[in-house]
Amino acid sequence: MEEFQRIILVHYHEIGLKGRNRGVFEKRLQKNLEALLGAYPVVTIHRISGRLLVFLREGTTLEVANQCTDAILGVPGVARASCGFKCDLDIEVMGRAACIALAEAEPFSSFKVSARRNHTVFPIDSMQMNRDIGEVLCERFPEKRVQMKGQDVTVGVEAVEGTAYVYARSVRGIGGLPVGSSGKVVCLLSSGIDSPVATWRMARRGAVPIGVHFSGRPQTSDASEYLVDDIAHVLERTGCIGRVYVVPFGDYQREISLSCPPSLRVILYRRLMFRVAEELARRDLGCLDSEPADYTELNARMDEYMDEFEKSGVENLVLEA
Repeated sequence: MEEFQRIILVHYHEIGLKGRNRGVFEKRLQKNLEALLGAYPVVTIHRISGRLLVFLREGTTLEVANQCTDAILGVPGVARASCGFKCDLDIEVMGRAACIALAEAEPFSSFKVSARRNHTVFPIDSMQMNRDIGEVLCERFPEKRVQMKGQDVTVGVEAVEGTAYVYARSVRGIGGLPVGSSGKVVCLLSSGIDSPVATWRMARRGAVPIGVHFSGRPQTSDASEYLVDDIAHVLERTGCIGRVYVVPFGDYQREISLSCPPSLRVILYRRLMFRVAEELARRDLGCLDSEPADYTELNARMDEYMDEFEKSGVENLVLEA
């Protein structure tokens, strides 16, 4: 059987709407993919016309290629990932590659061909490519039927920059913008579902989230810290979080609960949390790759906040936005 190099064709999402700065976003997405695909047999990642092209090592199995494709789908900025083959821009060669790609898509009962060319240098237009490659596939799979709508498999053929890319597995990604293209942001991260989802949504808009978790330790157990660690590892798989700070908050919660009416406790908890997060933002947003902040100094600042609260009293307390 003729062998072709396995590739993954990555179509991006909102980057396609960018103007002269599109290259900046493409390079950011390319760097993110290079960092996140280190465990897979990736040879290199190239930028081509309107796409990113992931080259897989020779001998990569279909199973590993599909696993790599699935990993790409969760990366912000990716609209679609298509796992297939690279071949020469020759209609007979493209037909043979299409047969291999479609055979790997079993089981299925119906298919169609969707071909397009980015440049008119290739003399055969898209409609003729559909007919020619479809004819080859019908001869190779006589028991399968051609179906234009509601088909089980779509065989994609793209003629781009003098090369053809053929695939029969194309899966939709999460879209958005590449992480890191919109700066950094500090977010409060709990062990529930709301704040992790909000963090993911910020990452999908191109931000690099820095998580801050306020633990009830030492007044309560540290179970929430382990849950946040699990959440952070899930977000880390697709590069959707930069780092997580854990702030022991139990003693300060206890002081507030003993010093103010119940109706104000949650407001004061949140006020102190925001002030601590703001301090971490001032200190670390400009140097994400530096060492974590010194918690001794941070605890001293929190003590200052509590002293300020005790001196002012509840009646004179001015809540900041």
